[in-house]
Amino acid sequence: MTSSPASLCSIRGEQRLLTIHAGEMILVTGPVGSGKTHMLRRLAGLAPLPSSVSLIWDRDADKSVRMLFEHVPPLWVATTLGEELVFGLHPVPDGAEIHQARKAWRLESLADSTPVEGLNRIQAIRLALASMELARTRLALIDNPTASLPLDDADTLREDIAAWTERSTCAVVIACNRYQDWQPWVQQAWRLAIGEDLPAMMQQHD
Repeated sequence: MTSSPASLCSIRGEQRLLTIHAGEMILVTGPVGSGKTHMLRRLAGLAPLPSSVSLIWDRDADKSVRMLFEHVPPLWVATTLGEELVFGLHPVPDGAEIHQARKAWRLESLADSTPVEGLNRIQAIRLALASMELARTRLALIDNPTASLPLDDADTLREDIAAWTERSTCAVVIACNRYQDWQPWVQQAWRLAIGEDLPAMMQQHD
């Protein structure tokens, strides 16, 4: 008998309750201008929740949260790929763990000394996600990661993000207009309407 995944946190409104579990992928979808990115910022604590909505963390949950913005170029905190991978991590992961993360995110062909400012969009996204994994992030908030990517790059990135959720206890919440692109891997899909403060459940499955 398979045990249910652990709950990380819940988002409660006046008439809706949405629960985020460890190791699942959640898609926030909705029309342009509905506030999908703003919803991620609220989950990250970067924007206030409306008075009618509360974010409730489970008592024993690790509140490690990181957000990947749709910035072009990205906002880096270090100057080289190797430094960016482990920036701020204490203790620093060992060489085997770093190698595994680089391999999982298809960065093994790039040297640690590679300047981050010279990375293309797909490399930059992969570096940010590898850093999240090394940090043992429990809630990853990712804003439209496949936008403007070539089809092949977008396909492999979706597959790699799905593989991350399967091998880890990280919950991944992705904001994206195109629900159908992510459907094979999504455990929950939330639809946000323009003017609403809380999404409605659109899909949920084990």
